[in-house]
Formats: sequence, structure tokens, C-alpha cells
Amino acid sequence: MVSHSKFMGIMILPILGIFLLFGFEVAHAQSTDDVEISKTASSESVKIGELITYTILIQNHSEISSTLSLTDTIPMYLTDIHTNTVGTAVSPTLPQLLAWTGEIEADESLVISYTARVDSAAQDVEEIVNQVVARDIQNGIEIEDDVAVAVMPVEDSVNITDDEIEITKHVSAKYVHPEDPITYTISIHNKSAMTATLNLTDTLDVKVTDVQPNTLGTSVHFRRPYILNWMGELSAESSKVISYTGKIVSTAQDGEEIINQVLMKEIQSGITKTAQIMVIVKLSHTYYLPFHQNFLIIPLPELANGGFEIRPNASWTEQSTNFDTVIVDRNTLLPDSPRMGNWAAWLGGRANETSSIRQNISVPKYLDRLKLRYYYWVASEESNCGDDRWFVQANNADLQPPAELCETNNTNAWRLGCIDMNNFDEQDVTIEFRAELDGSGNSNLYIDDVSIDDDCEENR
Repeated sequence: MVSHSKFMGIMILPILGIFLLFGFEVAHAQSTDDVEISKTASSESVKIGELITYTILIQNHSEISSTLSLTDTIPMYLTDIHTNTVGTAVSPTLPQLLAWTGEIEADESLVISYTARVDSAAQDVEEIVNQVVARDIQNGIEIEDDVAVAVMPVEDSVNITDDEIEITKHVSAKYVHPEDPITYTISIHNKSAMTATLNLTDTLDVKVTDVQPNTLGTSVHFRRPYILNWMGELSAESSKVISYTGKIVSTAQDGEEIINQVLMKEIQSGITKTAQIMVIVKLSHTYYLPFHQNFLIIPLPELANGGFEIRPNASWTEQSTNFDTVIVDRNTLLPDSPRMGNWAAWLGGRANETSSIRQNISVPKYLDRLKLRYYYWVASEESNCGDDRWFVQANNADLQPPAELCETNNTNAWRLGCIDMNNFDEQDVTIEFRAELDGSGNSNLYIDDVSIDDDCEENR
């Protein structure tokens, strides 16, 4: 159990001393004739994973002491609340409330500050707004102030273009965990009417290791410290795609930025273009223990090699009636291809075939609201729905009703599947994907990018 009650400053100072100490201007102050309250943030904009400090200043302008009750509503996008102030507490229910009750002497001021981390849940909002309310207990008057902080978006692709050359860099996930696989894809398009000679260099962040190229038939090579180089000609109105997969180092820290930059030089003109992209490390998710005053940080259960890119495979158990392996590379999948990287699971593929992949995970205590995320592609020649079926199971129990593999259910592309995995806390769980085909028409089921998470967002 981890407590996050570490830092909170409280001081009673003359008003002039407050401004000399903190050195910032206070905006949007709300006041009555007797009491004034204002709230500021340490930054006007934040990134996912960054720390932000809120400072609340209450000034008693009257000639008598005031007894105040203060509450600060903390948005769900803020976690790891650090506070040490005697008499100040953070509620154990959502929305979280920071509360303080006490007396401020005449012509004195109270400063309360607390620090929080911007959680990855803030990726879908433009700003974080929270409000403090102070109530004068003697006369019942309430005053309030709020502050808004802009959230800087994390993009999974960046595009640089002009009239002749366009370069786009894409990353497979905006948020990653230590030891997660990650795939970068660089697309170059020559829009001009002439052949272009290009020199491309991609410098990787030191927190990306075990780098392997996915592009076949290109002059891509690597050298320490993990610099990708490609040089060649790109004919008029043509494109080239280069991709590679690496792994996030195990020592990556929560909220840490992983940045890498591709630089492309057009040899004839000497013009250079750069495209930089960033992902954020996310170590854990925060859940609340009911009726407890502390936060409990619980890492999500680890499902290893969910993209099947780590070879040889040591994480998944593969079974097939007719084939030696179920996890195959992109050459074997042709004309289809993996969703990301170079590998995927291929279930089915022949009449009278039963094939499956499965993996064991351990779910910690208190984690009872999990999601099993995966991507699937159905490509069937079976005309009779119901003859061929596929299953997603946990401990031999269906997580969703068995699905039919047949022509009318073909997806023609990768689709996201997301299933609730409730009430598995404190259990060892076997996750299994299985396809069962009869003796008539052939059906194919492809699976890729399997993970355990707490949401079902598409753009991950």
C-alpha cells in the first residue's frame, strides 16, 4: 500500500510577505468585505504525466478572526495528490475533495498549496478546471475561485510537407508501459515530377531498445546508439514506407517523455526536414480503496508480447490441428498484413481446424474493472453462418458470446474488440482466443495487439 500524502505547505504570513515569497500575480480573486480568496496554478499548460502545483491564498481583511471551512474539488484527471497539512484531508470518494477548517486571525493570511500529477485520462480534454470554495462559518457567506490549465495534446503522428516532399511519422501508441513493444512508421511521398535522392536519419531515444526493422527489401541498417539510416532514390509521384519496432526500457519512469526525431535531407537541393514525435510512459493506474484515506497505486496485470513482435515467442501457448505455429509473420499472412509491426496470430485457415493462443496472467487484489483489448480481422469463405465459430475466454468461460466466422461477418479490415473482465481480482487467469472450423468452407481469424487496460479507447 502506497500513501501519497507527502507535500503540502501552509503558512500564516503578513500579506506583503506572501507576494515577496511566491512572486506571482493573483488573478480572479473573489472577496467579501472581510475575506478574499484566490487560486493559482504553477503553469498555464501541462502535458500528460507532469506535476502541477495549486496555491490557494485566503486573506482576512477584517479586524476580528474568521473561522473558515475550505473545500477544493480536485478533477478526476489529477492523481498522486501530495499533502501534509495538519487538519487538511483528501476525501476517499470521487470527485476528490481537499478540505481544511480553521481560524485566520485579523489582518492575516493563509496559504495552502498541493501538488498533483496529470493522469493519462486527461488526454481527451482541452483543459483542467478546478474550484476552491471557502465558507465563513460565522455568517454563512461563501466565496469561490477557480483556475483552468490547458492540456497539451499528445499526437500519435506528425506530418511535414511542402510542394515536393511529404514526410509523416507515426507511432503505434501514445502511452506506453516499461517493456512495452513500440512501432514507428515513417512514410515519405515524392509529390514532384522528378526523381528525388534522399538521405534519411532517425535518431531513437535512449529509452527505446531491442530495435528491429520491419521493412523488407530496403537498405535500412542500424548502428549504436540506435540510429536508423536510409539513403536512396524516390521516383516521381511515388512513396516509401519504413517501419521498425523496439521495446521501452524497464527503467522508464512514470510520466517520462520518450522523444525521437527523423531528419530527411534532399541531396540535390540540400533542403532538410525534421519530424519529431513523443510518447508518454505510464507506470500504473490509480484506484481507490473504499473507506480508506490513502491512494493505492496498483499496476495493471501484465500481458506479455501482446503484439507478437518479440521473437522467439515465449509468452503465448500456440495450438493447431493442422499447422506447426499460429503466430506468423507478414509474409505468411499475404495478401493481408499485421495491424502493427511484422507479426500476428492466424487462427483457422483450413477445414477441420481448431487453433488457439492462450496466456496466463495474475490479477492483483482490488483490480475488478479491467478490459481485455484486442484487434481482430475476419476473412471467411464459409457461406453458412454457424458452421465456423471463434471464442474469447478467461479460465475456459466465455467473455463474450461465441462469434460466427462466415462471409456476412467479414470485417475487411482490423477492428477493435474490447471486453469487460470484471471480478477476476486476486486470481490467476488464462486468456484464450480460439477458432473452430468444420469440414466445409475455409475461415480465417487474425488477432493482433492484445492488452489489458481500463478503457476501450480506439486510438491507442
